[in-house]
Amino acid sequence: MRHALPADLPRDRAFDVVGLGENSVDQIAVLERYPAPGGKVRIVHQERQGGGQVATAMVACRRLGLRAAYLGKVGDDEPGVLSRASLAAEGVDVSGLFTEPGARSRFAIVLIDRASGDRTVLYDQDSRLALRADELDAARVTAARVLHVDATDLPSAIEAARLARGSGMPVVIDVDQAARGVEELVRLASACIVPGELACTLAGTSDRPRALRALASRTDGFCCITLGADGCAALVDGEVLALPAYSVEAVDTTACGDVFHAGFIAGLLRGLDAPSCLRYAQAAAAMKARALGGRPGIPRHDDVLAFLAERSERLTLR
Repeated sequence: MRHALPADLPRDRAFDVVGLGENSVDQIAVLERYPAPGGKVRIVHQERQGGGQVATAMVACRRLGLRAAYLGKVGDDEPGVLSRASLAAEGVDVSGLFTEPGARSRFAIVLIDRASGDRTVLYDQDSRLALRADELDAARVTAARVLHVDATDLPSAIEAARLARGSGMPVVIDVDQAARGVEELVRLASACIVPGELACTLAGTSDRPRALRALASRTDGFCCITLGADGCAALVDGEVLALPAYSVEAVDTTACGDVFHAGFIAGLLRGLDAPSCLRYAQAAAAMKARALGGRPGIPRHDDVLAFLAERSERLTLR
């Protein structure tokens, strides 16, 4: 069925999920408020953590009980060592994480508004870190039951998606910018989960349900838009299903989208139906928001179940 959750996932693979995409070291700075142009604001708290969309999603997948591997590059600098170590410490397989001599590892400054938990990201990306399509190892890409990609290295993501689909693997995508060529990745997606703002930009409308349907017209995959504090919306059985966000005391929204994707993948692999899969993902993302940084607040599977049980939420298998 068009736009249904992927079914008949492959079995007997080395991993449950393999991720290809952004990997970073984040310097986190908590501010009382964002500065006005030309102004000064004191940093209330700062620390350094591993980050990046797909790398953090793989950490979340591990905490949610999945076997996860990461593919990509880092530089031969100290942040590269930290990036590799932070993934390995979580049990993410890093045998496909290569070191590019002389390259600067991706580095981001994350500014967090203490009052709201909202964040702004400033980043540096060395072009030498791009994993080229001709460098992809098909055996590594297809060694899992699910492939998760973003658009950081778009040609590689597209080629990996083609390899995955050819081997029977579903492809879950996390795209947050309307980069040139991104529609090809959307077309290849088995599950397309993007911010509502991007869907509206691609569709040329501010109407979210219309933007969701427009997104669905570009792919046969399951389609969902994330809406921050407004929850999420997905096309389920031809109808728009809108789910409100869980109310939590947000400390930092960094990586909530990454954790949502990981929760969705975990729900998919556990055989949940579409509404339950989304609620599981929303719960994991909400729980992450209660802690500073992209990774410290990522919950484990049993914690997500307890969070849902406290709210009398029941998960349903397909």
